[in-house]
Amino acid sequence: MIPIVKTITFIEELIHQNSAPVKFLCDDFNTYYCKSTLNDSGHDFLVYEIIGNRLANYFEIASPEIAFVQFNTEAMGSYFFQRNFNVENEDILFGSKYIGINDHLDKTGKFTIKNSKEFSKLSNPADLLKIAIMDIHLNNSDRNEENFNLLFQTKKRSYYAIDHAAIFGGPAMKGRFTPRGEPSLGQKLLSSYLLKNVLKFISFEKVEEIVENYFSKCNDALVQEVREVFDSLPNTWEIDLGLEDRILEYVLNNTRLNLLELLIKDRIYEIKKKK
Repeated sequence: MIPIVKTITFIEELIHQNSAPVKFLCDDFNTYYCKSTLNDSGHDFLVYEIIGNRLANYFEIASPEIAFVQFNTEAMGSYFFQRNFNVENEDILFGSKYIGINDHLDKTGKFTIKNSKEFSKLSNPADLLKIAIMDIHLNNSDRNEENFNLLFQTKKRSYYAIDHAAIFGGPAMKGRFTPRGEPSLGQKLLSSYLLKNVLKFISFEKVEEIVENYFSKCNDALVQEVREVFDSLPNTWEIDLGLEDRILEYVLNNTRLNLLELLIKDRIYEIKKKK
């Protein structure tokens, strides 16, 4: 079950980010980055956030804990929203829990792994590959070489996947994504230097095992994960008719899954040959 918490204190509104998340201290004494619909387009993209987080957990990928956050206007004090102005008292927001001191990964090269000793200090290097696979599986259109949408938790030395609102093709494919057509491997994390740098230190046999384990979990247990997300959604959220069934068709289409596994293995083989 997804917990429900209530806002206590406004901290900041990140107005320069596309989704303009709002940071609140909540009544469980944890801090959450909270997202609203920002407009009247419905709650599909907040559902995507939950689906992405739930499936990340299912595939054993580190991702921040989430909650439904009930907004209380008293939490704002004297501050007025600059971009989330459509949020009303008692609205339910999507909340992602603050994971502690972290860095937002970028292209600066700061996190380049130079040798096996540095690699051995990472808590979950395999998660980068699993994130890359999941992004292709779910067609995340917003995690790529220019925008990793990853956090590096400095104390645990762990990678965390964040921002799943653009899975299923994102806004461009809202209401019309289908499993038909050849999957795209371009403009994804799989092609990034960040992943290639980590793959250098993982054997091809281990990489192949990770890929095969991922696709072996695309089964009836995954159906239950998706069903439970939709069973938990607030009654006030407006989502596209048939979204649940369309998501299940997309993530479990056998023809597409078999093709994805082959394409990903081929691409990784090419990467490993060039190391």
